[in-house]
Amino acid sequence: MPEIEYANTALLSDGHSKGITSIAFNADGTLLATSGLDGAVCVWDTKTWSIQDIYYAKTPVTSLAWFTENALVCGLQDGILSMLVKDGAVSVTGFWASVCPIEHLRFSDNLLACGAQRELTVWHWQADRESYMLPAADDGDSTDDNSTEGEDVEVLVTGVFWAPSMLIVTYLNHGIRLVDTETWTTVKTIQPRYSIAAASLSPNGVYLAVSTLSSGFAIYDLETSKVFRKFKSDVGEEQRAIPVLFVHGGHAIVGGSAVGRVNIWFIDSERKLPSLRTPSTYKCSG
Repeated sequence: MPEIEYANTALLSDGHSKGITSIAFNADGTLLATSGLDGAVCVWDTKTWSIQDIYYAKTPVTSLAWFTENALVCGLQDGILSMLVKDGAVSVTGFWASVCPIEHLRFSDNLLACGAQRELTVWHWQADRESYMLPAADDGDSTDDNSTEGEDVEVLVTGVFWAPSMLIVTYLNHGIRLVDTETWTTVKTIQPRYSIAAASLSPNGVYLAVSTLSSGFAIYDLETSKVFRKFKSDVGEEQRAIPVLFVHGGHAIVGGSAVGRVNIWFIDSERKLPSLRTPSTYKCSG
């Protein structure tokens, strides 16, 4: 992989008055959506980095996913799923989908996977009529078998991802679960020796990068269920969910921190690029 240099492109500081909870580019990269604890959803033009639209909810917006180029689905802290559609005029529709904050959203065509604390649901999403929930993945009760006897270990979804014929779900304390999307049954469970705070699936669906709560990042081979690479990093505050993301076509990962640094590692060579600096008071949480 040739030497890559990164340059600071933009600082988007005018959209939110409280912390940002989620970010999502649309399919062609022309728009960036951000959501925050202030209940705002900002849509940015990536050519000018100016705000194109701002929408406000009554509660914090905790997750985002683009359905089409002009339709954005938002998960809210009060369990509402809302869709913003801009086709000339702006229309907003929504419904109550969970008793918990909806923190993770992921589309595969018309299927929308939702992680809301211990709840895992899959919806057949329809823009022009009522969406409905499939008799799909359960709420994580099967993961309780992995907890230590006598312990009341919290079941918390930390990531949802689509792979060919598979839904991959990560849990804070209950590992990685692979669900067959034809039978909606769990076909494999991988149990790491540490908590999974965040995760990212490689573009080819073969590897899963996970962020631990204290030691850095690990990459799992989903076929062998074994760790393929480990990258130690000073993420700053322990017990904070630090994001991780595959980049460069799955050849590298980028990991955040709570100490004003963003780090990039190439997977095959294990080479670490110079840290991307942000103000030390900033925490890279998305």
